[in-house]
Amino acid sequence: MRFPRFRHRLSHWDYTFLLLFPIVGVMLSQWFHLPYLLSILLMYGAPGLYLALRYEKSWEITKGLIFTLVVATPCAIIVDMIGTRSGIWYVPKSLFPRIFGVIPVEDIIWLYAAVFTVLILYAVLYGSGKHELVDRRMWLFALPALLALSTFFFVLASADRNTLSFRSPYAYTLLGTVFFLIPTSSLLYRFPKMLMKSLPVMGYFLYITILFEFSATTLQQWVFTGEYLLPPLIAFGNAIPWEEFFFVGIVGPLATILGYEFFDN
Repeated sequence: MRFPRFRHRLSHWDYTFLLLFPIVGVMLSQWFHLPYLLSILLMYGAPGLYLALRYEKSWEITKGLIFTLVVATPCAIIVDMIGTRSGIWYVPKSLFPRIFGVIPVEDIIWLYAAVFTVLILYAVLYGSGKHELVDRRMWLFALPALLALSTFFFVLASADRNTLSFRSPYAYTLLGTVFFLIPTSSLLYRFPKMLMKSLPVMGYFLYITILFEFSATTLQQWVFTGEYLLPPLIAFGNAIPWEEFFFVGIVGPLATILGYEFFDN
């Protein structure tokens, strides 16, 4: 199978920036022991901002931001709450008061930056579809997102603390499967050709994810203290579960692209 044609041929400077800046972000984070928020902005935010300013029109940026807010907000709140309470991951230090006393604001900013960068890179490479910012299909995301958040808040208010805690080696696998793998598989069944089209973006996002995981765990910006299906990778004395690379680095960007393609076209 052949890759679809790119809308833009990235220049050598583009490739240099996109490949080297995450490494610079790691170096700055390690040398100066930067807080979690600054590492996120350097490694996930900067590539997306660079591409947005260099290639994209304002309406495309706005459309990407709308999709990011609609999709990433419920995902960030629900998944992070369950993951943190279940001990799958934890952020030891936050610059802000935690949402519900549990969720660090940085985790939400991380997801926003990650989703936006994936969308902008995809738009730069392949272009966008319709020019409408919001149409009927957006409600197919907005309404379920609102319903999911409402149900989540109801459970959070009426149930005890252990309701959203799952201490098990299967916790991360189940969480990733329900929220990421199943929706992604459903959309991929509808858009099978999108897999080849998504590979360049997935490869770049996985590259950033690997660098960020090693840097963040070394600096204890976040830690993995739970039980996992496979023995975690031990890097510089810190555990990183293989589920993290799979669900975050591979399934995550594919889910973002498929969801955006459904929303946009």
